[in-house]
Amino acid sequence: MKRIMVLLILICALCGSAWAQITLNVSPAEIFVNSLSTSSFDPIRPDTQPVLTNITVTNNSNQDLRFKVKVEIYWNGNKIVNDPVMNSKNPIPANSIWFLTNRDLVTNTESQYFNSPVPDVSLQDALNSHPVLRTALQSGFFPDGDLIFTFTALHEFSNEVYDAKTFKIRVQNIHSVFLTYPGRPVGQNPPEINISPVTFMWNSVNTSVNKFRLVIKEFVPANPPTANSVETGGRRVFSEDVNDNVYSGFLPFKDNHYYAWQINIGLYDENEYYNPNPEPDEQEAQISDRLKSGWNVFKYTSDKDEAGSTYQQLMAILNMLKNEEIRNQFAKGFEVTGAIIYDGQVYTGKDAVDLAKTLIGKEIEVEIKDN
Repeated sequence: MKRIMVLLILICALCGSAWAQITLNVSPAEIFVNSLSTSSFDPIRPDTQPVLTNITVTNNSNQDLRFKVKVEIYWNGNKIVNDPVMNSKNPIPANSIWFLTNRDLVTNTESQYFNSPVPDVSLQDALNSHPVLRTALQSGFFPDGDLIFTFTALHEFSNEVYDAKTFKIRVQNIHSVFLTYPGRPVGQNPPEINISPVTFMWNSVNTSVNKFRLVIKEFVPANPPTANSVETGGRRVFSEDVNDNVYSGFLPFKDNHYYAWQINIGLYDENEYYNPNPEPDEQEAQISDRLKSGWNVFKYTSDKDEAGSTYQQLMAILNMLKNEEIRNQFAKGFEVTGAIIYDGQVYTGKDAVDLAKTLIGKEIEVEIKDN
């Protein structure tokens, strides 16, 4: 009995050693894009695919080894291809590394390292995998979600797993950005704004990855912006990236001057993607494709009578709420802006005061957020 147990342990040890003979590494293991074309993974012409990830195959043994690779592709947990498997054309030499990319593994053709896969990578399989994916793919782009590739190195004959690694593409499309407050679209009669700081707010998908660039231009009283002059005229007084859909800061606005503002968003795609875990020597790509909103325009006035009254009333109401978190913020030097954002709308002046009054006598929960 002891001899049998020793033999079993020896066999297991040898198998464990065999499984570790070939290892895989994928870099980057994950990327983020706002747009992903279906043509990015053309298996018939893999040479046209953008290089999205690098895969290294390492033979850790002292002997040449043949092996095969299985490719699994999932969209939001739904398998979209029938697990193509490709055999190595030649053995990988002992103690050596093969350097591959997605072009070598998402393909229907033989490559330098592998024979053609069986079965083929079929777009029809992907179309039939899910109705939502079918509709999107027919438009030429992947919908929102996670596209996950699993690469598995297998023993040539026994199908025992040497190693497996995944590559993930997270897709979140951004199609539009709408300005909410302050001002009106260029060409309409601009409203007067007299609160400080001015709070800017817009609506768009917030992915937590993309940055919103707020651009503000100043126009003199005698020359307000028009649809023809807003792009090229005026003086740029602010142009910075912000992470949220709201910005509030003390900016040097001048009395009776006009201000036009716009939001533009840098978009990532398969050619300029976002790598959440870059190597130390990698730099983030310069984003050239940008989505732009229209321009909103307002006139700034330094008349503080109404603004000062609103400020005093809002301060009084907020203190009446007897909320320790709010009082702590005031103690730290924070002040009210004179604007209240509620249910996607911005309220100022009397409207803001009336809305704040509805909180009196109610239990409230306060969350402090950085903008």
